[in-house]
Amino acid sequence: MPDLGPRLRPPMADVSVQVGELAKLLRNINPNKAVGPDNISARFMNEIAAEFEPTPFLTFQASLQQSALRNVWKEVFVSPILKKGDRSKPANYRLLSLTCICCKLIEHIITSSVMNVTT
Repeated sequence: MPDLGPRLRPPMADVSVQVGELAKLLRNINPNKAVGPDNISARFMNEIAAEFEPTPFLTFQASLQQSALRNVWKEVFVSPILKKGDRSKPANYRLLSLTCICCKLIEHIITSSVMNVTT
């Protein structure tokens, strides 16, 4: 690796999740969101926020510590949605990607952590 000179920004600390932060994210999930490839509904995730805080917390924390996601969290349902015009032309469609709610929450936690370091 070539020497790029001194670092302009401090190194990023390990990403972690707090129980209260995760509970807040779970409570703020829109319960009407569609079910992703993991078949876990948004309503279920929203309702367990108060009842079972430690269970999703331990799962998310283990995922962050191991720098690994469960394979099902990486899966995506992709559906073509007609924008307008002739149904026989592929250019008239847009793709709709439906990912797992757990993956979206992990993305939010990582993004928040990165944004806190860079600001």
